[in-house]
Amino acid sequence: MGYYYLTGKKARKASEDYLEQLESYASDNQLALPAKLNSYDHLMSFGYTMLDKLVAWKGDYSENNLTIHGDEHFNELAKRQQGIVVLGSHLGNLELCRALSSRHPNIKINALVFTEHAERFNAVLKAINPDSDLNLIQVNELGADTAIMLQQKVEQGEWVVIVGDRTSVTK
Repeated sequence: MGYYYLTGKKARKASEDYLEQLESYASDNQLALPAKLNSYDHLMSFGYTMLDKLVAWKGDYSENNLTIHGDEHFNELAKRQQGIVVLGSHLGNLELCRALSSRHPNIKINALVFTEHAERFNAVLKAINPDSDLNLIQVNELGADTAIMLQQKVEQGEWVVIVGDRTSVTK
């Protein structure tokens, strides 16, 4: 990451700009930040996140590594094989749904993603871990057809994960 930090001028500049905006926003809204932010640590965090994603998809990230608040609710729903919609965030690691699925192997978990590259991403993930049961569903926009398809999955007892802080690629 040190080499990338030194040679990746565009990424370093984007990180610095973002951190300046974050510090300005925090100051304007009287919010405390955890520590003095810097671009190198920001890029390192990104690198660690990428490693976490690969480890999670490879299946080396065990469900024992997860802390799930309200886990008893998931366990009860899984036992009843009841479909649900789970709202996640970009800050969370969608790939950790793979570890969650190992806790509930009888449940099919679908993740709704707004990306034109979901099919390729699915192929890469299957190459990393052919046993992965997480199904990525690519959508360009939410319409009635998408809502009906998601409703059918829930009615079949499947879980649908939607990352609520992302928007359609067409908007």
